[in-house]
Amino acid sequence: MNQSIAAGGVRRPEIVLRQPYQAVIELVLGAGLAATHFLATSRGSFWWDVTGGAAIGCLVVTGLALRFRYRFDRDQVIATVLLQSTRTVELTRLTSVIAPDERESFLSPAIAGQKRYLELRDDRGSVVRLSFFGTPRAQRRRFLAALEPYVMADSVYRAGQIGQALSGELWWPRPRLRS
Repeated sequence: MNQSIAAGGVRRPEIVLRQPYQAVIELVLGAGLAATHFLATSRGSFWWDVTGGAAIGCLVVTGLALRFRYRFDRDQVIATVLLQSTRTVELTRLTSVIAPDERESFLSPAIAGQKRYLELRDDRGSVVRLSFFGTPRAQRRRFLAALEPYVMADSVYRAGQIGQALSGELWWPRPRLRS
């Protein structure tokens, strides 16, 4: 049990990580498809059906993207992703952290369906798999910086590229190089 990490009862601020760009992209795409559906295709045609179905699909994906949320609060990480139930891991009871072995490219999740996760596991058996693909760099940096003391504690087993994961280098968009 890693109770020494709690920093003497100091209250850390809540940090929430979302994917706003995904929701905006899907919303714009859906609006464009809806406009095409009503303005540029004839009723009853193949393209009428395709654009209408795609517009509805974009609306559904927008809702799912808005549901995505990672929250760091009171020494816990609470993950809400797509249609899965909310999962929580106690950071003061963290036992292992597994990071990806390689960087995630822009196209790998979209084409090959290969997302890479930072997996956190606590002594109660709770597991949270975090993918930071497409999250804003600044928010991701704050979230990972808050996780770092827990992940780097002596009693935590670590595997994979932990240093690169905590710097945000494993997920797209990558941190900007400072000149």
